[in-house]
Amino acid sequence: MTSSIQPGDLLAFYVSGRKQFAAVCRVTSPVVEKHTRIWQSRKKPDELYPYRAGIAPPVVLPEERGLDAEPYRDRFGWTERWHRTSWPLAYRGGRHETPQEDVDLPADFRRGASESARGS
Repeated sequence: MTSSIQPGDLLAFYVSGRKQFAAVCRVTSPVVEKHTRIWQSRKKPDELYPYRAGIAPPVVLPEERGLDAEPYRDRFGWTERWHRTSWPLAYRGGRHETPQEDVDLPADFRRGASESARGS
């Protein structure tokens, strides 16, 4: 699965507890496998998270400005596999490829970031 991630791809980060997209970044290098610990998860303390790629500085929205994920359920074609009332399950559990024609999430992040900078 990680072998299909290539430089130039965009990664969006979904926060399940908030049901929001919180950050987006561009991949800058191919995925590599390394077995050195770079951080430790409280939920999975023995996991090494060995698949890694370089990324450009992400656009991170403040918590109060995160993009609510529910409206994207209707914009992503792959979310149709989940019943409308179970939409949060569509974003959990790993990587989902989203064709460019489905959504322009980076533009939404740029708008959110600029609004946050202006204080609106």
